[in-house]
Amino acid sequence: MRTSWRWWAVGLLAAAIFTLTLFSALILRRSYLETYDRVHAQALASAHVVGGHIGWILGASRQAFREIDRILGPDVSASARIAASEIRQAIDAMPIRAMGWIVDANGTPVFSTRADLPSLSIADRPYFEELKSSRQPLIVTPLIVGRASGENVFLVAYRLQREGRFAGAIMITFPASIMSDFRKTLDLGEGSTVSVFRTDGALVVRYPPPDGPMNLSNYVLFTDYLPRNPEGTYDAVSPADGVARVVGYRKLENEPLVALASIAVAPHWAGFWGQLRWMIAILALLVMALGAVSWALFRMLRRDEENQQALSRALERNQLLLQEVNHRIKNNLQAVAGMLQLAPLDASTKQAMALRLDAMSAIHELAYRSDQYAEVALAPYLSRLIENLRRAFGTKVEITSDLDPVSVDRDRALPIGLLTNEILFNAFKHAFPDGRTGRIEITLKPVATERVELVIRDNGVGYRPEPGGAGIGARLIKGLVAQLDGEMQTETADGTVVRLRFALRQ
Repeated sequence: MRTSWRWWAVGLLAAAIFTLTLFSALILRRSYLETYDRVHAQALASAHVVGGHIGWILGASRQAFREIDRILGPDVSASARIAASEIRQAIDAMPIRAMGWIVDANGTPVFSTRADLPSLSIADRPYFEELKSSRQPLIVTPLIVGRASGENVFLVAYRLQREGRFAGAIMITFPASIMSDFRKTLDLGEGSTVSVFRTDGALVVRYPPPDGPMNLSNYVLFTDYLPRNPEGTYDAVSPADGVARVVGYRKLENEPLVALASIAVAPHWAGFWGQLRWMIAILALLVMALGAVSWALFRMLRRDEENQQALSRALERNQLLLQEVNHRIKNNLQAVAGMLQLAPLDASTKQAMALRLDAMSAIHELAYRSDQYAEVALAPYLSRLIENLRRAFGTKVEITSDLDPVSVDRDRALPIGLLTNEILFNAFKHAFPDGRTGRIEITLKPVATERVELVIRDNGVGYRPEPGGAGIGARLIKGLVAQLDGEMQTETADGTVVRLRFALRQ
């Protein structure tokens, strides 16, 4: 038994550890999902801000281009020299530091906001060929190294057209460093980036800057995510520097550009991993505490088991004592019945007294045989009394019984048994004189909650108790009915019918 309690204690500890682990896992999962959702939401919101910033730059550039195009006359080169001051004012009105250029149809600069006009040509630049051959009035170039400055820059270029022919271009050059201060305002954390790509996968601008130009046309952003949704987030390892990040992206409306904000995963998950370490430490302490509690509980339950065993042994001894007491009472009543046969009384009185004593001893016999002391099952008890009467009076009278299985308090069983004995005794004695045959029917049925009806019916000559109930049997019946707080009715049509109603419990 001790081993079983040990296993029980081990099972309790295991269940407690499992519950704590499950609860901790749910908390960690919730924390993980909250961190995941927060970082993805921040990345998407930042991508919207980056897109708005770039859209603002493009809007300001378009306004400058329209103003400069208006200033330039039919001859782009001549007008650029004549109206240089007005053109410079239009470019200086840009809300962000930028450099302006105007080139003719051959790619030769005819105006620059630089102090000196460099003698270089951009005719070989891919973006110039794209602008020259395209019908689009405005393009945004990929990230390039400026020939005049030697810095990483990107250009917003405007196609000039005169009399339906390509006449040159207006270009505004932005340094890649313009994204530096902008990233700081977003507060994305260490290792984060902001960038803009063209929809063909070419990098326009990024901060921190990459080692050189990039084209991600075969990257998942352009092959999977962007074709399905113009904005969203995803987890990826950057092809530029190999850092794991959460990327938020948004395609600019009516522009061939995609704005990105990438948040480095490691700094944002640092709090989660710290929480995980604390959770493991707390869980370890709780497991140790549960172990101590389980050990104390095991000792307490073992003492309780020992007490229960002692109580069980005491109860078993008491039951044996009760069985012995009931057995002795039954034997004593039978001894009294035997001595009664030696008394100088008439045979009828001796028989009546013997049957009464047998009704009393039957209670004690049922108790020690069934090991039930609080209640008595009426059906077997009354069947025993009926059988004793049958043996006492012979077999000429047929007896049938229909007894429902009901139980009564032990204190009420004896009065019911004595009543049944007296009524049946009277039926055998008075209803069938001179040894005539007949039938007695006995039924026991519930009639209401906690109340039953006992009916004893014979088809004899009929018997009515003496007026006033002067006999011992009549007085005994009257007293027993009162003791049960019951009701008894007697009918004498076609024999005698006695109806007795009483409660099962006090």
